[in-house]
Amino acid sequence: MGWLSNSIYPPFNWGRRAKGNLIEVNKAAEVIPLNNPLENVTDIIEDRASRFMAYRDASYAQQYRNYLNQIGEKDAEVGANDQLTRAVSKYLFKVMAYKDEYEVARLQTDVSFQRELDNIFEGDYKIEYHLAPPMLSKTDDNGQPV
Repeated sequence: MGWLSNSIYPPFNWGRRAKGNLIEVNKAAEVIPLNNPLENVTDIIEDRASRFMAYRDASYAQQYRNYLNQIGEKDAEVGANDQLTRAVSKYLFKVMAYKDEYEVARLQTDVSFQRELDNIFEGDYKIEYHLAPPMLSKTDDNGQPV
């Protein structure tokens, strides 16, 4: 960890350092690895579809599945071994699950978020939120939020 702490602001150097030695950066940052990351494309699709059920509804989840079924057919036609389907499943999810302030609030009120925090932090920790709703926020001379 010494090579990370030789700067006044070590985290700002971690991106460059990670390119050369991601394992050391993860150790220094105390990154908790994901348990059993999804590898099978069907599992990835169903995981994302279940998230869409919570995010919106069953119809939205089915739209995601239907689109990926079409991609899967094209993938099979060209013999790409699910590479295209895997990529589309991940990035289509990012586009469809846009995280505005309401979605972030929904995720933070989920019980699993609190459990995750409890697993990371010890003792009597406190969470503070700094909200800035547009109608209550300060603005500059041009009316732009400060």
